[in-house]
Formats: sequence, structure tokens, C-alpha cells
Amino acid sequence: RTVFTMMPRNCQITLISFLILLFLSACAVDDRSNNENFLANGVIQPTPPPVPEEFSGLQNPLENDSQAASEGEIIYQINCASCHGVTGRGDGVVAGSFEPRPTDLTVNQENLSDAYLYWRIYAGGAFEPFRSVMPGWRSLLTEEQIWMIITFIRTLEG
Repeated sequence: RTVFTMMPRNCQITLISFLILLFLSACAVDDRSNNENFLANGVIQPTPPPVPEEFSGLQNPLENDSQAASEGEIIYQINCASCHGVTGRGDGVVAGSFEPRPTDLTVNQENLSDAYLYWRIYAGGAFEPFRSVMPGWRSLLTEEQIWMIITFIRTLEG
């Protein structure tokens, strides 16, 4: 047995997530020319890119569910806080090493649909127009866990 296999499952997932982020940051290409109409100093502008058809129309089945928000906060703190920060302001402990910096999740929520947030968490951001190091969480989080994170994110205040 290795040290890795003796770790609790949630520690393994956190370690793998961190290593993926490290790898992606080493491979990241900073091409803000394609992002300027969407990102400005890490803040989402009023018009996000269109959601791919396979995600369009998705609505959070856990909207306003306080238990889901509480569980989403735990999942968020384990998987997202190192980049987006404990309070979602894009100021996590590794945020300074990324360009573009992680998005401040406390702003512009009213302009982001559930479908958009689900797509971004599910698919990540290592593609146009984002060109970020955010990994796609589709293989590590269930659909319900993604909705729980979105329910929590909706509680964040700027």
C-alpha cells in the first residue's frame, strides 16, 4: 500500500484536484485578447458567453434549499476555495499564481444563469473564451454536488 491509498477518499480527491490545477497552471496560455469582452480584472462582465446547447435551459433543482447550500459550502471549501477563496472573492491561497486570476464569485450573480454556472463547473475553463486553469469537475463531482455548489455560490455576497 502507498501513502496515497491510505489517505481518506476526500483527501485523495483534494490532492488530485490540486495536482491537476498545478499541471494546468504550468500549461496555461495567457491570451487576454479573446477574454477582454468577458473578463476584466477577473470580474465577470454583464454578458457571459452563450451556454452550449447541451446545458442550455438547465435549472437548479436545489434552488433556495438551505441544506443543499450547507452541503455545497463543504464541497466548495474542499474543491474550490484554494482558488476562489473561502468567501468566493477569487483570493484563494493559490489564486495569485494564475493568470487570469480566479473569478470573484460574489459579483454579477444576477447575470449568470444556473445553466451557465453548471456548465462552467462541469466543463472547467481550459478552452475559449476562458483560457483559465479551472479544471472540469465532471469526473470528480456528481450532478447533485455541482448543484449544491451552485446553491451555495448563490448565497455569497459581494
